[in-house]
Amino acid sequence: MTNICSDLKSSGADIAKFSGHDLTRWLDEPAADEIASVRGFVVSGVAVCDDDLRRIRMASWAPVLTVVVRKDLKQTLRWLSAGADDVLPLPTHGREIVARIDAVWRRSQGEEKGVRKGRLTVFADGSDPQIDGETFCLPRRERNILEYLVANAGRRMSKRQVFEALYGPLATGVDDYVIESHVSKLRRRLRQRLGHDVIDCRRRLGYCFVG
Repeated sequence: MTNICSDLKSSGADIAKFSGHDLTRWLDEPAADEIASVRGFVVSGVAVCDDDLRRIRMASWAPVLTVVVRKDLKQTLRWLSAGADDVLPLPTHGREIVARIDAVWRRSQGEEKGVRKGRLTVFADGSDPQIDGETFCLPRRERNILEYLVANAGRRMSKRQVFEALYGPLATGVDDYVIESHVSKLRRRLRQRLGHDVIDCRRRLGYCFVG
C-alpha cells in the first residue's frame, strides 16, 4: 500500500490513509462535508473485508477500488457484490487508479456533456472548461475549485469547505489560506475572458458561483 500511496501522490492525488479500525470509526461517524469531498476509495490489504466495502458503499457514492496481490474469481465476485467498482491486481500504478476512478465517475453521470453556465461550460471528469465552445486551460487546483463551485452553484461555500473538497478533510502541511490565492487567480482569469465576475467572494462567508 505504501507504493500505491506514493504513486497516487506523484499523480497529483491528495490522499488520507486509514487502517481498518480507523476507517470503520470514520465511516460510522462521518461529517457530511468530509464524505462529500472524497473522490474515491482505494482498499488494499492481505484480507479485504466485505464489511468495510459495504460500509463505504452505504456512506458514499464515490468509486471504490480494491487492490489485491493476486486476483481470484471467487473473491473478485464477492467484493464486487459487496460494493467494489473494480478489483485490480498488483502492481498497479497510481495513474491507472486515478484514471479508473475518473472513468467510474463519468459512467455514473451518464457521460455527462458538461454543465453550461452562460458562455462557460464546466466538466466533472477533469477536463478543462470551455468558454464559447473553446477550451479554457486552467491549473488543476483552480479547475477543481471551479468544478466544485459550479456543482454547488447558488450556494455559498465556506473557505474550509472548498479547502476540504480540494485537499481532502485530513490534509496536513497546507493552510486553508491557500484557497484565497487560488480563488483570486481563478476569478481574475475568468473575468479577463468573460468580462465580469462569475464567483462572488464575501470575506468570512465564502464563495458562490453566480454565473
